[in-house]
Amino acid sequence: MYSSTFRAAMCVAPNGRARGVLLLRRRSGEVDTYHFYGVEKDGVIAVAHGSGHKLEARHATPTTVQGSLRLANGMKFSFDATRSTAGRVSEDCAPL
Repeated sequence: MYSSTFRAAMCVAPNGRARGVLLLRRRSGEVDTYHFYGVEKDGVIAVAHGSGHKLEARHATPTTVQGSLRLANGMKFSFDATRSTAGRVSEDCAPL
């Protein structure tokens, strides 16, 4: 996990319901796909995967997101990410 990278895309409805996809690229090159669901309110994102993984983040600036990913086993990782509102996504909100 320490040498993995991820890309995520999220779609948010006007009522704040969020859904998206996180693509985790392992050091080996394999990609794991996680579909997540939750809410966004006042710039704060709280989503979860059915297995118990949780991602919480906030818009730090218009172009950055800061947050944490808590795995179902309790391990927690903090991250800083670049935010783009012009990113292309698939029909199920996966990053292209």
